[in-house]
Amino acid sequence: MRSDVLATTLLLQTVRRLVELARGWVPLRRGQIGARLIQFRITPVEEVVSVSVAFEPEIERRLRAVPARNELAKILKLRAVHDAVQAGWTQRRIAEEIGVEQPEVSRLAKTARLTPEVCERSPREVLLEYAVGMIDHAAMMCELERWDYTFGTTDPTGEVYLPGTWDQIERAGDLLCDEDYRRLLKVTAARREAAGRA
Repeated sequence: MRSDVLATTLLLQTVRRLVELARGWVPLRRGQIGARLIQFRITPVEEVVSVSVAFEPEIERRLRAVPARNELAKILKLRAVHDAVQAGWTQRRIAEEIGVEQPEVSRLAKTARLTPEVCERSPREVLLEYAVGMIDHAAMMCELERWDYTFGTTDPTGEVYLPGTWDQIERAGDLLCDEDYRRLLKVTAARREAAGRA
C-alpha cells in the first residue's frame, strides 16, 4: 500500500514538473556543480507553433524565388550577349566574360537575333524582379499599372495565336496574387475593352 502511494506521489510530481517545464524556466536538480543548479529552458508549445507559422511565408517566398531567379538570369544573360554582339565584341571574348563556351554564346546570339522581343523589358521581367526581391511590391504594381500593354491576336489564317504583353499577366501564375491581378484588371479595363479583351 505504501509503495502505491509513493508511486502515485512520484507520478503527480512528474506531471507537475512537466507542466512547469512547459511554462518556461524551471530548475532541475541533476546534480550540483559547486553551488550552482543546472537549469533547462523548455520552449512552450505555443511559441514553437507561432514561430513555425511565422517562418512559413518566408520559406515559401524563398523557394518561389529560386525558379524566378533562374529565369531572370537567363533573360539578363541573353540581353547582355545581344548588347555585346551589337557592340562588336567577338563571341570568344563574350564567352570568357560570362564563363561559358563559345557555342553557347553563338546559340544565345542566334536566339536574340531571331526573337528580339525577348531582349526587351517585359511585364514578366517586372514580376520576376519582385519575386527575387530586386524591387518592392509598390514599384512592381506602379510599373505594371502604367504598362502600355499589347493584346494577343490570331494570324491571318486564324489558326495561330500571337500573344501580347497582357498575356504575361494572364499567365503569371504564382508570380501575381489574386488581389494584384484584380487591381490590374480594374486599371486596364478601358484599354482591354478597346482591344476587345474585356
